[in-house]
Amino acid sequence: MSAVARLVTAIESHGPTEMDFRYHDAVRECRRNIARDTREAWLRQEILLSKAAELQGSVTALRASRPALSAALRGGLMEIDISGLSKAAVLAALYNSSKQQGMGFMHASGRSPMTEIQAEAEIEACPRCCFDYLHGRVMKVDISGDTLWVALYDRDNGHGSAARAINELRASKEA
Repeated sequence: MSAVARLVTAIESHGPTEMDFRYHDAVRECRRNIARDTREAWLRQEILLSKAAELQGSVTALRASRPALSAALRGGLMEIDISGLSKAAVLAALYNSSKQQGMGFMHASGRSPMTEIQAEAEIEACPRCCFDYLHGRVMKVDISGDTLWVALYDRDNGHGSAARAINELRASKEA
């Protein structure tokens, strides 16, 4: 029960003999205000619910029309096709695009860029081709297949970093 309603109830409990005409008018005005405020609150709620339904429909339509956007809206994984590229070239490109983080600055070899020859040596040392950190640089990639999942790499190195690195690699191979 609201404060106004409690006030009206408390005042009405004294009986009509103690009330004058102005008091009755004030009580009626309070009741009208309560009813009006309740209607307005209900209307605001209905409007918000309809807007929420419209937005949900828009998001659903976007997800259905664009699979990449759908993955981004869900916070899902994103993938890049690396078929036709050598694993060493991909590893070197991703390594050179990444950055040292945290205590990784203590790896002296992590300050300089990686060549494809050095990348081949790293791949031979790690035949699964799954790299978490490499010389203090955050990688979080698995290059064993033809598809590169880049959600964690992009999370730590900046949105779209992996795609930029692979696109630059493809452009340099074509030139």
